[in-house]
Amino acid sequence: MQQKQIQLLTIQDPLYPGEFTVIPKAPLVFYYRGCLKENSVGVGIVGTTRCTEYGKRVAVHAAETFAQHHIPVISGLDKGIQAYAHTACVNANGYSVAVVGGGVDAKQTKEVQVLIEKILDKGALLSSHPPGTPVHPHHVYQRNFLLSLWSSKLLVIEAGEKSSVLNTVEQARKINREIWAVPHQIYSSEGIGTNQLLAQGASLFLDPRPMISSHFMSSCTPISIPAPAMPVPNLVTESCSSFTFLERDIIENLRFAPLSIDELAKQLRKQHAEIIETVSLLELEGVVRIKLNQWVELVS
Repeated sequence: MQQKQIQLLTIQDPLYPGEFTVIPKAPLVFYYRGCLKENSVGVGIVGTTRCTEYGKRVAVHAAETFAQHHIPVISGLDKGIQAYAHTACVNANGYSVAVVGGGVDAKQTKEVQVLIEKILDKGALLSSHPPGTPVHPHHVYQRNFLLSLWSSKLLVIEAGEKSSVLNTVEQARKINREIWAVPHQIYSSEGIGTNQLLAQGASLFLDPRPMISSHFMSSCTPISIPAPAMPVPNLVTESCSSFTFLERDIIENLRFAPLSIDELAKQLRKQHAEIIETVSLLELEGVVRIKLNQWVELVS
């Protein structure tokens, strides 16, 4: 790490964002290169790799404006919208954090490496994977989570109907991040995802200024996780660290209403058999109850 100028950010470090401590899945350790500053949580900008000229213009305008107002631009180094956002930010002398899906020393294409060097001049390259971890497709979901974690607000510029960008949105919603979406032509495949987000209640992005005002109003405010709508067993509230990630996810999804095994498998993107096995263990521990027709509820 010293040879490659890689630094370690732990939960005890003053630069570790305090609001992360109330998010169960937030890593306790990050690895980074470059300069990580105080209040580095900013606005995430995501979108398709095959963006239109319209999408590029929005990304550049938004990133430049955020940079001019000293708001960090957070993105993931992918081609298209994300690369344009990073580039526009650094060209405007702004601060950008690039979240990667491997180690911060992972081999990148020549084009991406050039962009990384520009970002490192003032910003940072960030990962939860230790040095030596190669970039791999199955790391993309963790990268998406970290991107949403480091973004107080997420701006979605262009996304197809089944774009991986929507996974970032899904993860951002779970940790109460604000979602903003750019409207698009209804017959354009690049905009199906963003138009759907708007229909689902995402904030309408027409100009960066409302996001800037919103950012400063909510800046440095700890995240408040919604209180459960029904009582939660002491085992959940007092010994949460003893549960696996999947067990915690199941408990969180059951806080508001009972769900079927099929619904849990769909929402958590897990195999049916894995959900049944985990739920059965939780039932043995007295945390959940499996009812008729495979419906599952928290034990009150």
